[in-house]
Amino acid sequence: IQGRAESVEELSRRLRSAVVGLEVCLAQARITTGELIGLQLGDVITTEQDAGSPISVRVEGVPKFRAVAGAHNGHKAIRIEEVLDKPRS
Repeated sequence: IQGRAESVEELSRRLRSAVVGLEVCLAQARITTGELIGLQLGDVITTEQDAGSPISVRVEGVPKFRAVAGAHNGHKAIRIEEVLDKPRS
């Protein structure tokens, strides 16, 4: 049983240091191909999303959190507002 406990500890340690992909979608928009071709530096693309409304945070492609965008210590940041329920099987 001691060997099993050590292997569980080792597995736990490795899992905690594993790197996962985190994706934050600030907004989505649809534009025509003509508008896409005509985009230039400084152009602004408007969206239906309010600047302060919650945004989706995905971990390895799976929605896990809702957050709001902002800044922290001079860097762009998000603040987690809600942990989404685990999907039921």
